[in-house]
Amino acid sequence: MKWAITALVAVLAVVTAARAAEEKVLICTDAEATGFTWENGEARTAKFEPVRFTVTVHPTGNRTIVSETFGKSIFLCMRSQAATTCIDIDDPDVSWEFRGSGFARASLYADQRDSDPNLIVSYGTCADPS
Repeated sequence: MKWAITALVAVLAVVTAARAAEEKVLICTDAEATGFTWENGEARTAKFEPVRFTVTVHPTGNRTIVSETFGKSIFLCMRSQAATTCIDIDDPDVSWEFRGSGFARASLYADQRDSDPNLIVSYGTCADPS
């Protein structure tokens, strides 16, 4: 009986360690967010409120990014020597670039269907919450 309990604990420890190695969670926060908006047919510069994101890095390298402002999105990512670039699989007008602990993100969006697009560009840092 003692052997079975020891074996079970060992298996659970290995499975838990493997799962932890599979995914990495980061907390990312905008330091600055700026861009352009359309108002009465004219573009004007705009400041946007900084947003906090939870980024889950999957074993494949792809990422799930969640925020209260934008909801949850899955990003297809490509890695180069210097950076990881990610594009939203449901909205390719949204992209992120991760370099070390820093990131930049860009988003082209419209307030309403068929309205002029707005542009937001931001940068910030990511940290491991543990």
